[in-house]
This record gives sequence, C-alpha cells and structure tokens, in this order.
Amino acid sequence: MDTKRLITSIAIVAAVFAVWVAFMKWYHPPMVTEQTPAAVQSTDGTTPSTNPTTGPTSAPSLTVAPHAVPATMPSTGPVLLGSAAPDDPNYVLQLAITPQGAGIEQVTLNHFKAADTGPRKKAEKKPYTFETPLAGHPGTQPLATQSIILHGPGGDQTIDLLNVAWERTDDRKDPGIATFGVTIADASGPVARVTKTFQVQTRAATATTSLGYEVVVKQHVKNLSGQPLTARFVMNGPTPPPAEVEAGTDRTVVVGYPESGKSISVTQHLFAEFKPDSNEKDLTKDGDKHFMWAGEASTYFAAIVLPDVNQAPGFSARAKALDPEADTERNVAVTFETPNLTLAPQQDAGVPLNVFFGPKSREILNTTYYSTWPRMYSELLILRSSFCGFLTFQPVISALVQLLTFFHFILRDWGLAIICLVLLVRAALHPITKRSQTRMMQMGKMGPEIERLKKKYADEPDVLNREMMKVYKEQGAGPLLGCLPMFLQMPIWIALWQALQGTFELRQEPFLYGLTWIHDLAKPDALFGFSHPIPIPFTSWHLYSINLLPMLMAVATYINQKYFTPMPPAATPEQESTQKMTRRMSVIFPLFFYALPSGLNLYYLTSMTLGILEGKIIRDHIKQREEAEKAGRVFVPTKATRGSKRKSDKEPEIKKPTGLWGRMLTAMEQAQAKAEQIRKEQEKRKK
Repeated sequence: MDTKRLITSIAIVAAVFAVWVAFMKWYHPPMVTEQTPAAVQSTDGTTPSTNPTTGPTSAPSLTVAPHAVPATMPSTGPVLLGSAAPDDPNYVLQLAITPQGAGIEQVTLNHFKAADTGPRKKAEKKPYTFETPLAGHPGTQPLATQSIILHGPGGDQTIDLLNVAWERTDDRKDPGIATFGVTIADASGPVARVTKTFQVQTRAATATTSLGYEVVVKQHVKNLSGQPLTARFVMNGPTPPPAEVEAGTDRTVVVGYPESGKSISVTQHLFAEFKPDSNEKDLTKDGDKHFMWAGEASTYFAAIVLPDVNQAPGFSARAKALDPEADTERNVAVTFETPNLTLAPQQDAGVPLNVFFGPKSREILNTTYYSTWPRMYSELLILRSSFCGFLTFQPVISALVQLLTFFHFILRDWGLAIICLVLLVRAALHPITKRSQTRMMQMGKMGPEIERLKKKYADEPDVLNREMMKVYKEQGAGPLLGCLPMFLQMPIWIALWQALQGTFELRQEPFLYGLTWIHDLAKPDALFGFSHPIPIPFTSWHLYSINLLPMLMAVATYINQKYFTPMPPAATPEQESTQKMTRRMSVIFPLFFYALPSGLNLYYLTSMTLGILEGKIIRDHIKQREEAEKAGRVFVPTKATRGSKRKSDKEPEIKKPTGLWGRMLTAMEQAQAKAEQIRKEQEKRKK
C-alpha cells in the first residue's frame, strides 16, 4: 500500500470526522410554529384528541361535575410525595403533583446535585430537579391527563381534563400515595368517574427491584351510566431533562422497540432531527414493531413511560417539536394515547403505567430489574445516535468502565483513574509500538536510496513507487506497519469516546481531588469562563470559556508529529505536500475536541504525552544498540542452549514473533507477497 495514499486517507477520515462532530455541536434547524395539542380549544371548550375522532357528536354534551373548579392552582400548592431531603433513608425522590390535570409539577432526586451554573460551591449545591412544565408552554405538566374520549350511543365526545383541578380523594395517611378524581356528567346525571393514583415506593420495598426510581401511575375510569361505554385517555409524556452541555444539544427522545427473543432495540431522536418540514414524529411503530416504552433523556438522566405489557400494543405515541425560533434550548413534547377501554354499566377499568425517573448510571441500569425484558434501559448507556454509534461495542465499553471503576476504588479520583487506564492501554500496546517505531526508523534511513530512485525514475512515477516498495520489502519496513498501532487503538478510542461521553460517574467529579481548575470531568475544562457566550466572527460558533486541555493537546500532537513520528522520504512533491498537510491537520484536529468532556481530553493528552516519552525511549534505545553493534559488541537476548551451541557455526536464525502479533505480521507479509505476484503477472500479460 502506498504511503502517500495511506497518510492521505487517514488525514481525510480524521478531518471529515472532526468537522462532522463540530457541525453537530452547533447546527440546529428551525422548526415550524404550531400550538401544542393540549392548548388547542374547540368551540365548546373541550380539548380535542391528537388523533382524529370517529364521527360527529350527537349525544348530550358531557361536562366535568361542578365540584371540580376551573383551572387554577389551589392555594395549598402541589401535593408532595416521597422526600427531597438529601439522601433520605426512605425515598430516593420526591414528586410534586399539581391538581391541574393531575400532572407532575416537579421531580426531585435527593441523592444527586443540580448541574453547575456558576462557580463550584458545594455548600450552595441544590438537589437535582427535572420534569417541570416547559417554560412558555402552558399545559405541558408531565403525565397530566389532557382529555378523555368517551364513545357512547351518540358517538365520540372529548372532555377536557387538563384545564380543571382534580379533587384529591385518598385518606392522605400514606406519604407515598395520592389519588385524584373527577366526575363526568350530562344533563341526566353522572356518566363516568375518572381517578388517577400516583405511588412513590420506598427504598426498602424496592431494594431488589426498581431501587425507588420507578413511580406507579394508575388511571381508571368507571362507567356510572346505564349504557355500555368505551373510553380512552390522551395524556402528556415526560418533559426533557435540563441540558448539561454548553454547545449543541444532549437531549433526545428515546423509544424502545421489542425484538425477537425478548430483547429491546433503542431508537434515539436528537432534538435537531425535528426540522421545519417534519417537526412531528410518530413513535408508535418502527416498521412492524410496536413501541414498548418511550420517554425523553439527556446525557445523564431519563424519564421513561412503560405501559403494561398486555396493553402496550394498543398505545400510540407522538413527539412534537416546540420553540421553533430557539437556537439552542429547544423542547420536544411527547404525547400518549391509551387503548380503548370497553366498560359495561358500573364496570371499572384502568391503565397502569410504570414511569422511571432517574440517572443513566451503570450502577442502576445494569441491575437485573432494569437490564431485562421488558425494560432493558441499560441500552440507553450506549450513545447510538452519535457518529460512531454503529461501531459501538458494549462489551468493550463495559470493560473500560469497569477498569475505570477499579482504579477509582483504589485512588478515589476519576481523573487519576483515567490516567491509570492510559498507562494500562499503552503498556498492552507497547510491543506493537516498539516494532512500529523500529520499522519507521528504518524507513527514515532510506533517504539516500529514495533520492537516487527519484532521480533515476523522475519521469516514471509508477516505476518509482514500485521500486520504492522493493526497497521497503528488502529492508523489512513495510509502510503499513508504521500505522498499525493507530488502527489497533481505533476500537479502544471509539469505546472510550462513547464511555467518557456519557459516563454518569464522571459527572461533577473534579480532577486530582479538586486541587486543579478541572471541577467537572464530564464538561470541558474551563480555565476561564465567560458570563455570556462570545460569538466567533463569520461562524455560528460561540466561545463559552478558555479551555486549556485542547490547547495542550495541540502542542503535544505537534511535538509528537515533528520529532517522534518519522515519515518515509517523500518520493514526489505531491507526497511532500501531503506530509505537510498531515502535520498541520494533527495540530488542528485536537481543537475539534474543544467542547468535549475534559475526561476524554485528559485521556487523549495523557496518551499523547506518554507516547512522546515512550517514542523517545525506544528511539534512544535503538540508537544505542546500533552504536554498540558498530563498535563490535554482540547482544545475546537469551542464555545459550545445547542446540544453539551445535548451530554456532551456522548463520543465526531470526526468531519470528508468535501469538496474535505474529499471525498479523504473517498475514501482512502474505498480502504483500500476493500483491507482488499479481503485479508481476500483470506485467507479463502486458509484454
């Protein structure tokens, strides 16, 4: 393989990848303005369904019974379930429920801290809160019931349940349970009774199951009329967790679809996918697969609605974009519609839901309860919507995270754990790196011979390349071997990219016990932060802070390329130009890491620095050995055996490497020999 083409290909791939990642950080297409379904009122004051109904209403008009007053928050405030006290011994979360639409006003996770919004002051840190109504969009309370659609002898009627305050009907003795209800009536009397129960479970009761992060929501309807009745609900889904990245978006709509063998495949829709001409997505089906669960997530938290397995095929789900003019803080609302419930007179039927409100932590999502059918939320730990999502290997990511966890257990610092992981990876690849450095040095010494060939075959570039390959082969310095460590590290790099991008354990963790300027390994290292983003001229990018690690990476990469990565002599001016472009790209490429988590940048910088030291040591050792051999010294790597003594009068045999490395070298040599054979056969045919 020609060295020029190899280096050019690597540079082009790196450039395309970096530009794509940077592009996704700032590009957010606008979305069409359209009012959320919950806020659309019909002429008779009811809220229509998101799906069309089946015919006009000819029956007597149904209304909510007078005891449910029109939509205003009662003076007593929201109903609180669970506890918001830090690390409460009984509950891991607190629900704040508003009687308006019987929806959620806020969820508080008492073990986790809110995202940093300023200088890191632990004393002022507040607990993490999310699942609040979307600002500027009334009627978006999570899990609020928008309406009930009743089908009777006269057809369908849609009754607004969002813009009324439901009555609390439980005895209020259990701090983890609250029940709300409304009665629907016509001129002749009550027609149906709707109730909704929220249950927050304790740590002790869920120690072997949900660990307290799952809320049970049961919505029932009872037929109070003397006629058969069919009912279905339209309700809000979760709202997106707060964004925790400075540039771009880290929030997605997540949907789980069942696969054969009781497994789940996860589809993630970035908010940027909701474009002006398609600002709404039907999540109900993916091909012939009907969704099992759906919700919204950020890099570190998720809210997921799981219907009853038997009722799930009757559910429908849609996601719709809001805030069409927003550049960064976009919102997407999810809406569910339940299956039809057929009720005989005085019969009661319900729709149970299990709703997860919690962190995307491996410690939680890898438990048996969350990693098996029908949940399998552990699939959310993989960022499949990213550029390298199709190359993501969960076993590799899990192994790297386990190693990080092991090093953290010993050192009690995630930054030092990352450095230890670098040491381990480089130690594992040291034999390959050493052999690669040796080969590259051999290629660097071919300058005089290459110059002679360039003069001899100045007008025959094909012959020149062929003769150069002969020289490489005679010296045992194939150009492919110099890049072998890079290719072997690619699976590790991709796995680290995915792991460090979304490892919950790195969130708000400082480097070196808080003694450095890096206070959050899950965010860019901000040596100096700006109170307002500074726009970069002639681009759509904004500068949020001065980050030191990417600059140090650029310096380290330049030093490594210039002094410790020997390139083969350029046979043509084009090759020389390509080598210069490669060196320049090596400096520019780290700058595309500018907005990435400091944990990932710390790994890259440490690996590059150790690579420089490793390369210098290897090169110095090789030079010392060559000088010693010129002086007449002989190196005996192992103790002489009887067999070697009997063969002392013969030419010494070079021991070939064995194992995986030996098989790879053998395969490469065979490939080169095959290519040379094909070339000779082609020349014979031409003659």
